[in-house]
Amino acid sequence: MTKRCRRWLAWLIASGVAASVAYTNRRALATAVQLMAQAELRWLIPAAGAIAGVYFCRAAVYSIPLTVLGYSFTRSFLWATALVATSIHQMIPSGGASGYAFLTFALNQRGVSGGQASLIALIDTLSNAAAVATLLLGALIYLAVVGILDPGRLSLALVPGATLAGLAAWLYVLQRDRRRLTSVALGAARRLAGALGRRWSEEPVRGFLDEYYAGKDIIRRRPGAFCRMLGFQYVAVGGDATALYMAFLALGQSPPAWVVLLGFVVSMAALAVVAVPGGGGS
Repeated sequence: MTKRCRRWLAWLIASGVAASVAYTNRRALATAVQLMAQAELRWLIPAAGAIAGVYFCRAAVYSIPLTVLGYSFTRSFLWATALVATSIHQMIPSGGASGYAFLTFALNQRGVSGGQASLIALIDTLSNAAAVATLLLGALIYLAVVGILDPGRLSLALVPGATLAGLAAWLYVLQRDRRRLTSVALGAARRLAGALGRRWSEEPVRGFLDEYYAGKDIIRRRPGAFCRMLGFQYVAVGGDATALYMAFLALGQSPPAWVVLLGFVVSMAALAVVAVPGGGGS
């Protein structure tokens, strides 16, 4: 298959997925169109600007480990990658795996080795999970302390954030021990090969892990890189919540800002636990 045919096939698949999602949610889309006719543009325009800023923050998150590893990409490519990866993550309910896979694929297509592309996607996932979990847990504890949230319901409200934090911690602990991760990866590959009745060489998996840990050793020498990524993740969450708040204002509603932020963060955390389309809007 030629490169041009593959490109057209990719566009057809993407268009098909978008059309399928639109058809499945046609009633919600019709309602959204009706609401848009009533919305005030003076709030929608800055909301759109806030969303664009979110993707710039996501692009900055990608850029930090790429720069540490010696790669250089244009901001427009990273911004477009952030836009597509986030959209796929929202359209395909897979607990973030779809966005992770696309980011790894996009970077690998631009010359980043498979192991290092996966490392960058993992660090992005961990920094995002850390930002969302800390915001959620901090907000809920604050609401319980000041008496806005019933302490009896706090444990239930903490489930999404605690689950997200637990998942991030599990991934972090798993990849810290190279032998353990190698054993888990090779075991999974063997089980998959057995289920398909195939026999695969272990060399690709071992080569992938060699690239991963070589990149990790480089990034580990720059501990401030993860802190900068975490900072951009906080700004991105704030931008998303700001856009949501402006959408309420555009429709003539004015809920407390803390309610919008908390609701958005809870929905983001729940998306990692319960597979539903729509991203933070769910």
